[in-house]
Amino acid sequence: MQNTNYELNEKTLSVIEEIGDHMPGGFFIYKADGDGELLYVNRTVMRLFGCEDPEEFRALTGNTFRGMVHPADYPDVAASIKDQIGRSPDKSDHVEYRIIRKDGTVRWLDDYGHYTQTKYRGGIYHVFVSDITDKREQMASDLAVRQAVIEALSESYHTVWLINDVESGSFSLYRGDTEGTSIHAAPIRSALGQLKYPQAKDYYIRTTVSEKDRARLQEELDLANIARRLRERPQFSVNYLRIMDDGSEHLLPH
Repeated sequence: MQNTNYELNEKTLSVIEEIGDHMPGGFFIYKADGDGELLYVNRTVMRLFGCEDPEEFRALTGNTFRGMVHPADYPDVAASIKDQIGRSPDKSDHVEYRIIRKDGTVRWLDDYGHYTQTKYRGGIYHVFVSDITDKREQMASDLAVRQAVIEALSESYHTVWLINDVESGSFSLYRGDTEGTSIHAAPIRSALGQLKYPQAKDYYIRTTVSEKDRARLQEELDLANIARRLRERPQFSVNYLRIMDDGSEHLLPH
């Protein structure tokens, strides 16, 4: 049986400090109660916050986990950690949040934590963190491109069916004649209910398409046929992008 208690005292903490300062990633320990008093922070974490030494880091964060997390993110982060630990058999959690460095810049951290009950310190968290700012910015950029494509198509084609996942058949609907083209098409959505794309497509064709065109539309709008066409002509996929010489963006492989 796994022993969930161990002695975190001055002797064991000195060993952790010696190992932690040679870790390639960020590592810190904080108390589970209150604002999360920091018991140990390695050099990588200090560098993530733009601090040269422990004194600068303590001044910036107040030496607490709460002081490390962006104030706007902390309530949700704290609630998520508590909920995950309560449901996790191995008492682990995973969260992402922003930090504010010493120079005022905002960065994103990926946080993997583990809760342990100790004899002398009570409940504590061991945490590994890494900087994922580039990943988050790329996600935001991809989302902006995707949204721009949806809005442009909604203006041109009135209604856009966005297939979120081919395997599950989940989809979203967008209308170009509503205030804000990213709003889901409520009238159509209410008619289709919670149907998956294949069933929703069948309903749409059966109720809105002329009988002589139904067979052709069934073939054209079949998921397997759509996926095949995108493989053959990737320039029509919103997952592809290139930057032209004039700086303008066009949909093409990258």
